[in-house]
Amino acid sequence: MKKKSYLSTTERSRLHNIQRSLERIRHQCREQCDIAGTRRLFEQFRSVIHLYEDVMCRLGPTVDLMSNPELQVLHGLTFEALGELGVSAEPRLVTLKGYDHHRYGPFLGISSEGSAAAAICRVAFESPKCIALRAKTSLVTGLAIDAERLGAIGEVPVGLNEYRQIRLATGGSILTSTNVGTRVNVRHYMNRHVVVIPPDNYKTAVAQAAKNIADHMRPYWDTPDAKPRPTTVLVEFVGVHHQTQQERILLGIVHKLAKQPNFDHSIHRIGLHRKVESSRQGVITAKQAIDLAVSGGLKDVTIEGIQRAQAERSISLPGLLNYFPPGLLQETLTYASRRGVRVAQRQVVDVETTARNIWMCLSTARHMALELGKYGLAPLTFEEQEVVIHRIQNWFSNWCAAPVYYVDLPSVTAKKVYTEKNAAEGVTRWLEMVARYEVPVVLIDTANKSKGTRLIKRGKNDTKGILCLNEIAALDRVACRMRVKVLWAGGLDFAQSYQLSELGVFGLYITSAAADKRAVTDEYADDPMLPTLKEPQFDKILRVKVLTEAGFMVKRMLTCGRDTEANHLKKLAQAVIRAHESGHDVASGKDKGLRGLLLKCWRISLNASRLPQSETHPSFNERNDSPCD
Repeated sequence: MKKKSYLSTTERSRLHNIQRSLERIRHQCREQCDIAGTRRLFEQFRSVIHLYEDVMCRLGPTVDLMSNPELQVLHGLTFEALGELGVSAEPRLVTLKGYDHHRYGPFLGISSEGSAAAAICRVAFESPKCIALRAKTSLVTGLAIDAERLGAIGEVPVGLNEYRQIRLATGGSILTSTNVGTRVNVRHYMNRHVVVIPPDNYKTAVAQAAKNIADHMRPYWDTPDAKPRPTTVLVEFVGVHHQTQQERILLGIVHKLAKQPNFDHSIHRIGLHRKVESSRQGVITAKQAIDLAVSGGLKDVTIEGIQRAQAERSISLPGLLNYFPPGLLQETLTYASRRGVRVAQRQVVDVETTARNIWMCLSTARHMALELGKYGLAPLTFEEQEVVIHRIQNWFSNWCAAPVYYVDLPSVTAKKVYTEKNAAEGVTRWLEMVARYEVPVVLIDTANKSKGTRLIKRGKNDTKGILCLNEIAALDRVACRMRVKVLWAGGLDFAQSYQLSELGVFGLYITSAAADKRAVTDEYADDPMLPTLKEPQFDKILRVKVLTEAGFMVKRMLTCGRDTEANHLKKLAQAVIRAHESGHDVASGKDKGLRGLLLKCWRISLNASRLPQSETHPSFNERNDSPCD
């Protein structure tokens, strides 16, 4: 029996022409590899990818590629082309920032390294929304595969093999995203010079210190273009000095340097350096250094200490959290702020190089034709993050690069420390920062997946959850006013996915709730702490997709004046959630009823005379909600 051919006559001709061209060019390149031959070779590789995307667009991503010899050949050539190019044929101009969640409901991302890509694609086109709207474009389906390897520590970046697997499975038919890392590759500048002041008489100490400082500053004074460069030199007292003697020496140094013809106090600064403990005594020492700096006419204090065990376990933490626990650091920063002193660690982060490292990783995601690249910013302080975000936003103004705020990691500004206890305040300040640079999309997530931390509290006594639902609603309104679209993630279950969708959020990511456990495969065999793998399953992906549509559609039906459908939809959705939480396989029948009602509601919405382009949420006072119920 003749096997069915999935390729059209034109597509078959294109495939044969590409095969012949590749064979001819490869033969020529073996004899003489010139620029023209190289260009022709890679043009053919791009033609392969174009043909594959055209075929997948026409047939749909759920077609069995191994069922037809021609499709097998096309699949193999595309796999090779993606590897040789290291990129897709071209980046996407359509990105996630163009998704209209007011019209099509929340965006939903499912994490997978590629093995669940076919199931995710199938869900996209079998969801009630896509059936009702008869739409197959990625910006309507609103479902994405999030390219992540699910290791013991949580989501970790993918590589070439995973990019290829995902690109081949989706063919550009649904949205794709990835996270290039929770932490950044922090680079530091050279350490600032420290001039040591040993015990000595006043005159000798001032003269020697001023000379050493001037020697260090001289290259910054005498520049080739005669424009002085800013610099800071630190002084450190060693041995026994009385407080009054230290004050006199500092004032003497400042006075002596002011007589230098090239010294400009606005850009040539002197700071005080002090080694401290990480205990309460360390705070006392830091405050004494701050007082001494003020008395000596200085505005900068740098601190150096022994890294705390918590910081070491995390590799490093932002700023002075490496030396002080949050409470003691907040006390120190508040004291310094009141006295008008800048206090920081001696090492200065090279934010420009750090930003370029992030750019390289995001560029790979963009050139692999993903529609969104997320990037973590730990362990940078807010001030350091601001520079990086500004750079990244400029470099990817035509793409969608989303910075990530992890609510379970501590954050630091020059004056404030944010932990899980005041996470909502930290998110608000961070949103204000990203809004200044017109960042279109951000992600709010948790980082410590291995510790079980979650985004949303499941009750007042929940110690694993960080934010309550009302806090998320308030933060989402804040972001909406700032024109920032927020994606939410972090251990979300089915009920929370429905609740977030009912709030009208832009989007959310799901991992564990949509996955089953399976045996560790060869690809993860080297992970010593991984007992099982998480594999997203079609029925669970479909369930969470339907629930997110249901939460959105309840509000839409109320907007359309269809209260009966809204109430019925809500009851069915809650019944599905209860059935799932019961642990018995009784949800499938209720799923079917919910999908049927959703299909009807989508059609009602489609036929409505006016689809609202934006919706506002009532404020806390209007809802009479407390911060956490």
